[in-house]
Amino acid sequence: MKNELSGEYLRDYSEIEKYLKKHIQKGEKLEEALSDLYEMYSDLEAEGSDISSAHEGTAEGYAKELAENLPKKKVFFTGKRIVLCLIAVALIFGVCLYNNSPIKRMNGGLDYVVDHLDDYSFDETGTTEYSITILDGGTVINSDLLEITDWNLFGDGEIFIEGTTYSSYKDANHGEIFIPTVYPSTFRDNPKNFIEKISNYSEDSIRIIENTSTGCGIHLSHPGTYGYEVLYTGKPDYYKINPDGSVDFRFVFEKTDSPYNEKTISELAAECSGSDEDPYRLYLILDCVEISWQYNKSLFSESE
Repeated sequence: MKNELSGEYLRDYSEIEKYLKKHIQKGEKLEEALSDLYEMYSDLEAEGSDISSAHEGTAEGYAKELAENLPKKKVFFTGKRIVLCLIAVALIFGVCLYNNSPIKRMNGGLDYVVDHLDDYSFDETGTTEYSITILDGGTVINSDLLEITDWNLFGDGEIFIEGTTYSSYKDANHGEIFIPTVYPSTFRDNPKNFIEKISNYSEDSIRIIENTSTGCGIHLSHPGTYGYEVLYTGKPDYYKINPDGSVDFRFVFEKTDSPYNEKTISELAAECSGSDEDPYRLYLILDCVEISWQYNKSLFSESE
């Protein structure tokens, strides 16, 4: 159809058509406008009339006038939208960068490790025993890495302790923690397995208490015991990994059939002065598996 026009009529029409197709929404109204426009230019050329008979000014100016009464295309990328999109991309990138940054790894500690297990290698560097003296009325522990926050050692009912153990760091890529558990040596060859278990703890996954000594318990040091006597054996009741990388834990204790269990813990504690000369000592023993981790992945899966 358009090929029937020629010369200045074709050039003028083509420029207006190009503008309208770029800015006006496709549909019936656009087609009607172009059809009417083409018919007008055909009449002008047939009559030999000047282009000025169709419009004043430039073809683009005339196209803009026509566009005012036609439905515009939806603009998806205005300058404002582009800026907002760039901000959104920057924020997403920033979040990704922070989530994989040394600061996040340091602040998140073991909580971050659990969520990115495949990015870490683990090493069980040994076991550590916390031997906490039980005195009449309480316990004494001097450690920045493990804290007893609540207990019932002297009253009626369930014997338990609650505490928190804290992550420590060599740098953002290397950390370690001491976590109380029964039989820490069980996880010596697979510390990652232990981390997975405490992050979704169930009693059977670590150890069910039996009639035997475990790595956690209440022990009595006595001249007649040839070392110590196990009065209570302990088992974990729960583990909770916190956002700051610390781990809350709770241990409950069950009485053994030791002949020294005729007295209560409170009575035994009252007989133990805690002095170095006193042959009677009552201890809360917490055996911990010492786990260290190393971050092995960079932001873009390149070596750091």
